[in-house]
Amino acid sequence: MRFPVHVSFSGVFIVALLFGSPLCSAQSDSQPSHPLVRVSTDIEPDSSVQVGQRVRLILDVLSQDGWANVKTMPELELAGTVVYLPSGQSVRLNETVQGKAFSGQRNEWWLYPQRPGKYQVPSLKVNVLVNTYDANSDPTVHEMTTEPVAYPVVHPSGLDGKNGVVASDQFSAEQTWSPKASQGKALQIQVGDGVTRQVVRTIGGAPALVLPEIAFADVPGTTTYEKDPQTKESNQRGSLTSTRTDRATYVFHQAGKVTLPAIVLRWWNTKTQAIESVTLEGQSVEVSPTTRQEQQSPDSQDGRGTGMDFGQPASWVIAGGLATCFACVLGWWNIRTTAKVDTESNRYRDFIRVSKSGETLATLQAFFHWASSLQTSTNADSLEEFFLAHGCEDTQPLQDLYQAMDRGDKRFDATRLVEFSRQARRRCLDGEGRNASRNSPLPALNG
Repeated sequence: MRFPVHVSFSGVFIVALLFGSPLCSAQSDSQPSHPLVRVSTDIEPDSSVQVGQRVRLILDVLSQDGWANVKTMPELELAGTVVYLPSGQSVRLNETVQGKAFSGQRNEWWLYPQRPGKYQVPSLKVNVLVNTYDANSDPTVHEMTTEPVAYPVVHPSGLDGKNGVVASDQFSAEQTWSPKASQGKALQIQVGDGVTRQVVRTIGGAPALVLPEIAFADVPGTTTYEKDPQTKESNQRGSLTSTRTDRATYVFHQAGKVTLPAIVLRWWNTKTQAIESVTLEGQSVEVSPTTRQEQQSPDSQDGRGTGMDFGQPASWVIAGGLATCFACVLGWWNIRTTAKVDTESNRYRDFIRVSKSGETLATLQAFFHWASSLQTSTNADSLEEFFLAHGCEDTQPLQDLYQAMDRGDKRFDATRLVEFSRQARRRCLDGEGRNASRNSPLPALNG
């Protein structure tokens, strides 16, 4: 059961009636009176609102003849403002105006201005339903019009509002890394690996819409893939708490030391009227090249299968000479093999072979191992820029690979990515000289 509640309110009041003023609205007992409609804000007189701060726009409807209420709130849109209509926030009103009893309802919009200036809420048409006290009378509907409401909004001094302003008396932020480095140590990964950063922000008294995007900085040697944000709101008896989760994955395509920077979140505390900040620490990463070396067979390492008896002295001398010759030949072969493997054409063949396996991580690593050689030689700032510069209409196949890794997919169909890479590779090599690019050893990636 809902009991009548008398709500007192101090603030700026603007009253509008369809006919006459509220002080003159009383009519003879034989005629029904028109409802009283009142719209106001919770802004104190002679004060201003900070950008991002909540403004309560309050709509009261009252009647002498019965209980006045609003079944459907009018649509309200304001330029440069996030408008929020809290659910379940209607309050029953009982007031006395010039000695006469009025009964009605209070509803609210919550307004969050996003830039400084003078704001004005326009006139609103409100359909007021009056349930009369006479059991033999049907409810009546009255179309009422409110007066405009104006209020000033200023920018908090000393706060950069380029990415939006967060204003509240409750705000917090935390982050998680996956994978995460050990305390005081750099994270060890390989080219093609990814690191995911998740930032969760919580604000009180505001919807998640007022929380701006996280500015994940571009980091040299990486490609950043940002996932769509996730939001959640909880409204418990008029107390609203909202969270927004932003997530970005840094994919590393160059070896070396990389620092993922800290994120500093500044906000305006409406309770203390001061700027506060939350710092989310960065992370150091050491990226090693992806290496693929041929392994020697076990038989060639311990001498088994040679037919020689290493228990005899003469065999030791022969075995020593053979070992020396073998070491020389093996060293020469390793140098030759390394030079052969580390060419653009061999890297590309390796990528094609690995892509057929359908393994997401292996495909990503092989792709970056190849693409970094062409990107380095053309001085492109990013892989996306490189592929767009060499005839690809978009980079969707590359984005698909990023997303597959971000979702944790074990399998990936690289058919489109292979075709995508062939097109860019052909144009790149035709422009640079195919033979030189294919057969010469690659320079050091960080040299």
